[in-house]
Amino acid sequence: NVLYHRACHITECATFSWHRELHVRKAMPQQQNSILIQQEGRIILALQAYRTGQFKSIRLAAAAYNVHHYQISRRLQGITFRPTTQPNCQKLTKSEEQ
Repeated sequence: NVLYHRACHITECATFSWHRELHVRKAMPQQQNSILIQQEGRIILALQAYRTGQFKSIRLAAAAYNVHHYQISRRLQGITFRPTTQPNCQKLTKSEEQ
């Protein structure tokens, strides 16, 4: 964590790595899961509103539902929500496991 201000001056960063990590992780895993589920619900609503013609563009629908337009375009391309998809390494389906 060395910062170079000028050619001959080297200063060290005053904060520790754990201090930065605390600011990056804002929510606990349970809270993060509920946030992701709420966001996915907003994405689905924005996608439905776009498909029914309530909005002329994906960006307008995304702005109205407070989601990123890239997420809506990925759903239109057929890419599903990652936590609900089956992992690539899983060979058996749910019914085969039972």
